[in-house]
This record gives sequence, C-alpha cells and structure tokens, in this order.
Amino acid sequence: MTDVAHRISFCALVLAFGIVNPFTTRATILDGAPWLELFNAGHEIPIPALTQLRSEALENMEFGFTDLLARSALSWEADGTVIERITLIRRFFDADGIDRAGEITIFAMPSHESIRIGSAYTVTPDGVRIDLDKRSIQVTDDVEPRIFSGRKKVVLPFPGLTTGATSVLSYTTRFRATDWPMPWARSFQLQLSHPIERMEIVAKSLPARMTWRSSDTDLSCTTSGRDLHCKKTEIAPLPPDIDLTMALEQIPTVSIGERLSWQEVSDRVGRVVQRQIDKGVPTGTLEKIIRTADSGDAQWEAMFRFVADDVRYLGLEHGNSAVVPHAPASTLEKRYGDCKDKVTLLVALAREAGLKAYPVLVATDRFESNPLILPSSIYFNHMIVCFEPNPNAVRCGDPTLSNTASADTALTFAGQLALPLTATRDAEPIILPTFDRSWSVGIETQTKIGCDGGVSRHTERHLAGLAKLYFKASYDGIEPSMRNRFIVNETKRVANSSALPRVELSDFRERRGPITIADWTEIPSVSNLPTEYDHVEQDPWLVNYASTFRAQNQTYPIWNPGVEIRSIHRFEFCEELEIRYTGPALDLVTDFGTLRREYEKGSNRLVVDSTFNMPSGAIEADQFDKLNHFLNESLAQTLIWFELRRDR
Repeated sequence: MTDVAHRISFCALVLAFGIVNPFTTRATILDGAPWLELFNAGHEIPIPALTQLRSEALENMEFGFTDLLARSALSWEADGTVIERITLIRRFFDADGIDRAGEITIFAMPSHESIRIGSAYTVTPDGVRIDLDKRSIQVTDDVEPRIFSGRKKVVLPFPGLTTGATSVLSYTTRFRATDWPMPWARSFQLQLSHPIERMEIVAKSLPARMTWRSSDTDLSCTTSGRDLHCKKTEIAPLPPDIDLTMALEQIPTVSIGERLSWQEVSDRVGRVVQRQIDKGVPTGTLEKIIRTADSGDAQWEAMFRFVADDVRYLGLEHGNSAVVPHAPASTLEKRYGDCKDKVTLLVALAREAGLKAYPVLVATDRFESNPLILPSSIYFNHMIVCFEPNPNAVRCGDPTLSNTASADTALTFAGQLALPLTATRDAEPIILPTFDRSWSVGIETQTKIGCDGGVSRHTERHLAGLAKLYFKASYDGIEPSMRNRFIVNETKRVANSSALPRVELSDFRERRGPITIADWTEIPSVSNLPTEYDHVEQDPWLVNYASTFRAQNQTYPIWNPGVEIRSIHRFEFCEELEIRYTGPALDLVTDFGTLRREYEKGSNRLVVDSTFNMPSGAIEADQFDKLNHFLNESLAQTLIWFELRRDR
C-alpha cells in the first residue's frame, strides 16, 4: 500500500526528468508534464514579521531556518475534486539552513492530480524579489526500491538565498477524489523536524460527508458553518532520536476525511481487494502448487511458499494500482507483485482450495490504536494475510519475505496495528499478536586449555527468529567470500583477539531452523601456566547481542521484540589442571528481564550455562535509565571466573 498524501520535504539531489519550455506565455507547461502548470509572475504574498527577540531565539536553536508560515487550505468542488492551496514561507538564518532547506520538493500523482505553482521566489534581506527560474525546476520519478509507479517529485531550487533571506512558495493541487478507489482523507502532522512559527489548516465549505478530528490540545480551531480554521504558533521542532520506530504515534495531528466507521473503512477497502480475489486463478494452477499435500495445513504452507519464494517482490503501482491489487492471474503470469498483489494471489489460491484466508492491513509504524483519531485507511502502509485452519486458530504471515518459514514472517509485524478485511460486522483496528521470544540466539562454546597454557576454541552461534532474519537481511546479496570476510572481522572484534579465526556459515538459505555460524580459533601458549591460575573472561557473544538492546533514545518509546540468549560454555583442561573454585551463580531478576548463570564442575571440565531474557513490549522513555541500568549490571556480571591449580 502507498501513502498518497501530499508531502513537503527537503531534497536537493535528484535526476533530471524533463526541461522547462522557455517560451514566455501566461502559463508554462513543463515538457512531458501536462499536469504541472507554472505561472510566470506570481502575486506578492505578505511575509509574516518576526520580532528581534523571536528571531534571536530561533537562531539560537541552530536549525538554520524556520517556516514563518505553513498553510494548507482545502476546498471541494461539486464533482468531488479536492482543491488544496498550500503556502510555505521560510526564513533562513545561516548557510547550513540554506543547504538543508533551500530546495523544496512537491510530491504528486499525475494520474489523479494536477499542480499549479502560483508563486515561487526569494526575498533578499534588503527586500529585493528574485523569481525562481522555471528552467531550473526538475521533475523526477519518486523512486522507491523495487516499486515502479507514476508518482513524481517536483524540485524547486530557490535562488539568491543568503543569511536573512526568505523563500516564498504557493501552489495549488487538484485531486480527483471520485476517481480514487479508497476513502479520501488527509492527515497533517502538527510538529516537524524544524521550528514553525505559524501553521494553519483551513477547510472551506466542508462537505457533510466529511469530518475532522485533532489529537493536539494546543491546536486552536474555530468553526463557522461548514468552515474550519485551525492554527498553532511557535511550534518547537520534534526532538531528534536514534530509534524512530514508535515516534509517529507521539506526533500531534489533525485529520480531515470521510465520515466513516471502522467497519465502513474495512468494507470499502475490502471490496476493492475482494473484486480482484474473485477473479480467481487459472484452472489447474492450484493442483500444480499443492501437488500431493492433502491436509489444509500442508496445502496452505505449499501455497504460502510458492507465493513467497516463486513470485518476487516488485510493484507496478501506476495510478489506481498504488492501492488496487492486480488480478491473481496477472501476478501469476508476471511472477512478481507487491504486498497487496501477493496477498490477493495467496487468498485466491486459498479460496480455490476451500481454505479460509483473508487480507489484513498493517501500520508498520504504529503499535497502539489510541492515536488513530479518525477511521481511515491512510494509517496503513502494508498488507499481510491471515489463515484460519479452524475456528479457534489464526496464523498470519507476510508473503513478501522469501526463503523464510511462514511462522517466522509473523515475527516481523508482532505488536503492530492492523485492520482485518473480513466480512464480519465488528471490524476494528487490532494489535497483532506478540511473541515472548521473537529474537533468539543460542551460543555453544568449547574451550580446551592445555597444560602449556595454549587455548583451542570452537564456537557455534545458532540464530533463530528475528536474529536470523536480520542476519539474512544484512548478508543477503553479498558475495560469499566477502560475506566470510565480514564474519571473520566481526568474530575478531567481539572476541577481542588478534588471532585469525576460521569461520563457517551453514543453513543460510534454509527456511526452517536456525542459521549456524561456527568459528575456530587457536591461541598458542606464551608461557607455562603458574601453579595457581585465575581464569577470567567475558562471555563475549552474550555481551555483544544483549548490548544491542540498550535504549539510546531520549524521547520516543522503543519496542523490544522479546529476547532470549542462551550461552553454554564448556571448558576442558589437561590432566594436570584441577578446578578449585568457580564464580558465583547468578539469578538477576528485574521488570526488564533476567540473567541466570550456573556452574557445573567436573574433574577436568567445567560447564557455564548462562541465559539472558527480555520480554516483548513497548518501553517508555521514563524507563530508559532503569532499562540501561539492568543491562549494564547484567553485562558487567557476564565475567566467567574460575581458579585452576596445576599439579606438578
């Protein structure tokens, strides 16, 4: 699924698509872009004044620029066309701000909308107006990996920008909402990554079928008849953070859209997908896929494997295809499709086999339903499939993930917000199931210590669940010898050893079971062991993996997928070495997780068994210090310690 909301961003590096017609007429149409109209002499737009005190305060924020005015005014024509008039006035305080925000990009979908740029110019600090040269405007494809679409970017590089200059842009979009198959809605973020002096959201003659909602208590909104005028001033920038997975839910918004219930949203979107599912698959297709699979579970797994592995991920999203899946036969013939194409094909196959399966919309950046202030499909950016083998069981999967067990794909969307597209009469957003141990690593280490002090070590790491999927994502597509080199370097870094290990990667392409990474290291003796010898070492791989779950954020919550790391370290000693003492057993228990360790001593051997667990769930910012304290204490206690005595 694709977000088709109008967006404004900062983008300077683009590829040329078309050139501007240099002839001077009342309006200019870009060559190859009849949907884009440029006016030669736009009207003057009043620039809001900044007091000296406020200007100094903004400069001290060191963002380099601010939007003096960001205004969006919506209106509707009788045929359902949505008109949006956007005004953006930006003040620059230094060269860094000019570099970051001196170009403005307008995103458009020419199949359904047109754009008319009314004014685009710079006002210098001494009041001189410099119009943007239409020949400098570039229209490019809105490129996303493995997605082919007609979406475009219009990049406007503002001229003559210096410290204290102001860029002024006004443009109008016309969106043919009646031609769009999904319910129309528009959501405005009321806080961005830079400061905004004044933001206005206006709706003129709001149709009776439309409504609005806001999650921002500081937003001032007034209504007069069917008109809406909302404003907010002196908006601070969003705090920067490392992990923005859950940031979107914290940003205040105002949404305007069709007056619908969640059931009506599910029905509207569901009908669009169902029309394609009903077209079915060619005769004989199902039999070729399921072959001898006789049970419902086996047939579902065969169908899932075919769609995930034999239909590659690639989307043709021109026009309505941005949200309408292609017919199953078309996806089958091309052997490629995006998430909605794959799900539609898979559900059509399931229906042919008499199995119950249905599509589910997913919002991959949302983990709770409270911030959804208006029932709409615009929150959702992905589609998965759910299968009901019996009335008491549901199994969901993501067929866009190839060479991955269907059960493992469910780990990638655990805890995320979803809207099932079923025929039931109680459709509501749901939270997808979470798993106690989505991220799992087993570590087995065999260490032999010789009488001369030489060490021979063999370690196997078994990655399962998300740990496996992330490893595959990191190394997939890398040439094997280069991949091997990366693993060698990582092993040396984690072991903090100068010795060159031998490594071996197995089961990298296997769907089921873990990936295994093995390494062998020989550390020759430097000198004979003393009569009594304290052996102290860290459990390096346990520390390496567990430390990745430290909270680095300051503001936004983080999502913990549920972690289990078990490390079993077996030591063997020559006959002259005897174990006298071992370190203490551990049983560290907190709200964030546990660390347990046991020592099992034999005559010439020692087994150290350590298990680190963290439950799945969201962790709020006010808990980060406690979380990191737990991790720091846990990792500080991962030292393995024992005393050896040598019989001479």
